[in-house]
Amino acid sequence: MNPCLVYIVSLGHSGSTILQYLLAGQTNVLGLGEIARLNRGRDLSNSLQRCSCGLSVNSCSIWKDIVTDKNTSETSFYTHLSEKLKVHFPQVTHWIDTSKSLKHIDPWLQQLKDGVISEIKILYLFRDVRGWALSEKARRNKRKLPSRSLLMLMFDWKRRQKRMLKQLQKTQPDFLIVSYESIIFQTQSALERIASFVDLQVDNKNWLEGLKKSVVHDVYGNRMKDDPVKRSQIIYDDRWQYHFCINLLTPLLFPVWRLNTRLRTSGQP
Repeated sequence: MNPCLVYIVSLGHSGSTILQYLLAGQTNVLGLGEIARLNRGRDLSNSLQRCSCGLSVNSCSIWKDIVTDKNTSETSFYTHLSEKLKVHFPQVTHWIDTSKSLKHIDPWLQQLKDGVISEIKILYLFRDVRGWALSEKARRNKRKLPSRSLLMLMFDWKRRQKRMLKQLQKTQPDFLIVSYESIIFQTQSALERIASFVDLQVDNKNWLEGLKKSVVHDVYGNRMKDDPVKRSQIIYDDRWQYHFCINLLTPLLFPVWRLNTRLRTSGQP
């Protein structure tokens, strides 16, 4: 039977890495990280980049021998990858791609059309606007990017979420709205809801225990993928709860607050 592709759509810093590891704790699920980043003109033939499996790209059973340079067509890259996955992981029923943007789903739609995969299930993952805005501000400061006010970041969150929703509604595969906070605070029920949506046969009902056994081959995902301790536990960044300004702003920005509330309600198990 051909595997199902689970495609995670989200903004950065919305929890796609921890969601991938939670799902990949099941023996029939394989996490592959942000696959699209491997096919954007990056030449991995002599790369020292490491996979989350602990090996270098040139030693990893999945990524070695996959040439990704400007001469590699998108179709051949995904076809070659699918062939390798079926050889090395024949028992796996679900592959996870955390590429986030819907503009990178077309190659998978072609794989679906060609009968390489059985179906595509999209998880639309979002994070509370307050937590996301503070994380984005911290990221910009750390990378010395132009500073943006919390007000502008919150409106940017709204704009980008609405755009993703509009794109999702035009996409053929089904999608499920998932709240990052529900994954953190209602892990069992949230993951059971996701498993039901993607038709996943669960062999380990203790999702947190499965974190330590996750099989993930992620090259360009969140840095936590390289830290066995961080990726085997759930840690919630709750700084927004103690930030007076952002808690004052959110209710006053009614369009932002309304969308945040609508998504939160839809994303709860």
